Amino acid sequence: MGVGEDNHRARDLYVRLGYLDTGLREVSRYDYPDLSGVMREVVEHDIVLIKQLGNA
Repeated sequence: MGVGEDNHRARDLYVRLGYLDTGLREVSRYDYPDLSGVMREVVEHDIVLIKQLGNA
């Protein structure tokens, strides 16, 4: 999963839940309408986290 590089609280939560930083980074882009209806683009730089599931 990805979490924004600038979202330290979320990253800390996921680490407490057992997620590990993979060392990979990615860029997410998406559009949304602002309050006046104008489409805006968001570019987010993410840290890719992974969690081991089950007994592996």
